[in-house]
Amino acid sequence: LGNPSKRQLYLKNGPTTPSSGGGKCSYIELPSGLISSAGNQATLMLWFTWKATTDPVWQGLLNFNNGVNHYLALTPRSDSRTPRFAYRLNAQNQWFLFSPESIPLENRSITEYFLAITWNEEIGLTKMYVNGLEVSANKTMFSWTTDLSDVNNWLGRNPASSDPSFWGAYNEFRVYDTALSPPTILEAYLLGPDILPNNPCVNQPEMDLDNDCRVDLNDLLMLSTEWLKCGLTFCGY
Repeated sequence: LGNPSKRQLYLKNGPTTPSSGGGKCSYIELPSGLISSAGNQATLMLWFTWKATTDPVWQGLLNFNNGVNHYLALTPRSDSRTPRFAYRLNAQNQWFLFSPESIPLENRSITEYFLAITWNEEIGLTKMYVNGLEVSANKTMFSWTTDLSDVNNWLGRNPASSDPSFWGAYNEFRVYDTALSPPTILEAYLLGPDILPNNPCVNQPEMDLDNDCRVDLNDLLMLSTEWLKCGLTFCGY
């Protein structure tokens, strides 16, 4: 979801607009099964600007769900005042990723923010990125392919009527069917919306220590240097 002319898709929701307010909230509905059909890896990327209120907690930036007790959700500001990615499976087994720092609210209506989530069931790891940098990681506890029932795939709306809709603009939203590497996430952020990374690194090799998406002599040099520094034992990476 993006616009080559670099226009924004603006959702004009007020500071207390309920997400299910009788159809009164503005939101984007994506195709059902968008994420569950991606396989065992995925990357979600969003660029957005934010007309937030003084303390805009729980605005629904992204919510893929089958009701209030079964969802995958991303909010730029949780009750801890930091971005949060959450997964809930049938009213139980709730699982979270938090950013350790808040997104600044100063100049928020003219500042572009970037959030990304990578999900990799092959190595059992999920990561959160804010403005191109990894800020949090956690074990992948569920399967998007078999456990996620993404019937309602919304940008800007929550399934719970008590939680507010997103008030702001989406500059771009991307979904990849692979867990992109940290260098590719950073490159995407630096390039900004409407420009795709060159040769994005997918399935980054385990021993790619310099993050160039291949294992070569430079990685061997880094490994041997660390091995010697640590007294002939494998102590890094």
